[in-house]
Amino acid sequence: MPYDINSNASPSDISDAVNYLLNNFTVGLSSNPNSGEVVGPTGVIVGYLYKYIAIKYADSQDGTVNFSNVPTNRLYYGIRNTDSTVESTNPTDYIWNLVTGGFGTTKLLWYAVTGGRQILFAVSTLIYNVGYVQDIGVAIDLDVITSSLTSDSFGTTFSPSTLQVPYTNAPVFTGVIPRLYGTNAYGAVDFVASQTDSDAAFVNNTWRIGNSSTTGYGDIVQTNITIANPSDGGSFAQWPVPTAMTANTATLAVPVRYRDNAGTIRQAALSTIQFVFSYGGKNATICYALYAGNPTVTGAAVTTAGTNTPATTDFSPTSATAFTYAVQAPGPSQAMFQSDGIYDPVANTTNWNTPYLSNLKVGSLSAITVNTGGLIVSDYIRAQSGGVTPAVSGSSMSGAGAVINSGGSFAYGSSARNLSFDGSTLTMNGDLVVTGNIVNSAVTRVATVYANSTVTGSGLGVYYTLASLNITTSVDCFIYALFTAKQNYGGIFNPTSVTALFIDGNATSVGGQSVQTNIAISLSVFLAAGVHTVSVIWDASSSLISVTDRSLYVQGSQR
Repeated sequence: MPYDINSNASPSDISDAVNYLLNNFTVGLSSNPNSGEVVGPTGVIVGYLYKYIAIKYADSQDGTVNFSNVPTNRLYYGIRNTDSTVESTNPTDYIWNLVTGGFGTTKLLWYAVTGGRQILFAVSTLIYNVGYVQDIGVAIDLDVITSSLTSDSFGTTFSPSTLQVPYTNAPVFTGVIPRLYGTNAYGAVDFVASQTDSDAAFVNNTWRIGNSSTTGYGDIVQTNITIANPSDGGSFAQWPVPTAMTANTATLAVPVRYRDNAGTIRQAALSTIQFVFSYGGKNATICYALYAGNPTVTGAAVTTAGTNTPATTDFSPTSATAFTYAVQAPGPSQAMFQSDGIYDPVANTTNWNTPYLSNLKVGSLSAITVNTGGLIVSDYIRAQSGGVTPAVSGSSMSGAGAVINSGGSFAYGSSARNLSFDGSTLTMNGDLVVTGNIVNSAVTRVATVYANSTVTGSGLGVYYTLASLNITTSVDCFIYALFTAKQNYGGIFNPTSVTALFIDGNATSVGGQSVQTNIAISLSVFLAAGVHTVSVIWDASSSLISVTDRSLYVQGSQR
């Protein structure tokens, strides 16, 4: 007589199995070969005929609304008993059960297989009882008793449990890296960065950070410490170095959730790490208090225990806000005073000096002379004449006086006549009077060329270039050209009878003297803005030429 029947069992096999149950269990049992349920005399399901239970979730009593494999926000769970591990996706194959209040986002379905293909169900936010296992969306084997899958021991430990933070006037966090390790009876347990229990990475035999099934890193509690979230280090969670620590002792408290090898999730013990300052020597420090007006504070230096600040009654006047390490913002008619302290880590005391003015808030200051030395401003420096504030306005300015802006722009003068720089262009609005020389390359452009080689030759229709250069002018202007050279021998150099100077390839009349030794010719001509070629060319048709020490100087204008 078969008791373990499969999905292909014949009607005879099913009948034999039912008869076996009825003959060997308490009188009054009945079974349903379609649902697989075995029901006791009081109508309670006491077991199942077939090997596997499939679980699904939905929002209606027939399972057709929001049919799902997970319980989140569902109202019903459905049960199907078969001999197959393949779970049906047809809602009509399941028997549906209403959950009081629904599953929401925190409740889970737990089950315990107790033997004889009997199974118990419970809905709870955490493990229901010993031997209960969370439904994880796969077929449940009714021949595996869950009491044999009870959760193994698990715990997390910070290593080390206390981190020393070097302190020299301020905390130094280099190398201060917290690590939280997870272990069970079999060794290290992998950490995962999952933020919810339903995350796919949170598999069996892993742990994550959180205080509930739907929360994660946000449950970490930081006390006197500022530190970012951890990263996955494999079998441990690793935090970056802290960014701030506001007291000598700080803590980081981390809640942990563990999924064991049977898929059971439970809340593990809270893990805590401590941070403490490590003082390497005496350290300077400052504390602040606000006084009314601007009094002269008197009193001898005082010593306090640990890093405590002095009391306002330690100095005179005694009416002031309490001393704090944080800077305090003065209100109207208040002045901020500071006391300089030296902390001694050996004696664990701080010596505080007499407070002095640190910050003063006033409505205005007038009739004073200031010797600032180097002066750094973050906005502007302004000198104002009249009622209109001076300011850069395009290529000019508004108002009268002077203004220098932190971005580099500035303006001097008035709205009618000024020197203005808008950050890219310097503009002078008004007359420019120059009493000295114009600086080379400032408002003039100069080009020169020189050669000491000798040019010799003659012949009808033969031309020799004695000098040539290019000059660039950015405005329409006069250019001035001067050519000098030394004639070794030959005919008389007569600039009025031969073509000697060319501008852009065009012959130009020149001024000079007929000479036989030292040559000098000059030219002044108005040209449009642009690039111009100036050349000195000798017509050797009339006489022999032998010229050396040739120099050409050209001057033009540029903006």
